[in-house]
Amino acid sequence: MQLSRVLAGALFARAAYAAVVSIDVGEDGLVMSPKNVKANVGDVVQFTFYPPQHTVVQAAFDKPCEPLSGGFYSGVMSVSGAKSDKVFQINITNTDPIWYYCSIDSHCKTGMVGVINPPSSGNSIDDFANAAKNAQVVKPSSNGPDGGTLVSPGGNSGNSSASGNTSATGSPTGGSSASASAQASSTSKAAAAAITEHAGLILPVVFAAAGLVL
Repeated sequence: MQLSRVLAGALFARAAYAAVVSIDVGEDGLVMSPKNVKANVGDVVQFTFYPPQHTVVQAAFDKPCEPLSGGFYSGVMSVSGAKSDKVFQINITNTDPIWYYCSIDSHCKTGMVGVINPPSSGNSIDDFANAAKNAQVVKPSSNGPDGGTLVSPGGNSGNSSASGNTSATGSPTGGSSASASAQASSTSKAAAAAITEHAGLILPVVFAAAGLVL
């Protein structure tokens, strides 16, 4: 009985420690800051927007200024104050690279691009930005948001998801248009994956604690 309680607490501990990874969109000019970030499975990536107007759109590495079919899109964020009163959040379900850009005017061509979980070798954010200089900027056909959720700062989307690009053309994110059951399943899988990833750290603590209570 005591062991099961300790195990349950340990398994849910990892989910409680999921991080929020913040990216500022346009705070320091036409750049994403930081332009490359690391995020673990189960983490939330949060985009905050600055004046005057920006977006974040998922792309494939070989098509840097073109929306990835089924990928995430924040919608156009027009900001008149110091920063947006809503943030765009996506949940990370794997650690493959996720490339993205701003679709406003020529922002992408001038280097307003970024990557979540850049590869350890090969394709880099600088390569992506250089390719964007000669790319045609394509705006998403929808109004958004897609593949993520707009929430008040400090909130949690809870039902959005994002998966990375496993090839040059890439794989799209899970979308906010998915059914409630599909979203719940995605969130559960992300939590389970996070628990599995850190099982090597959790289980020794579990059994050590169990030895104390048995």
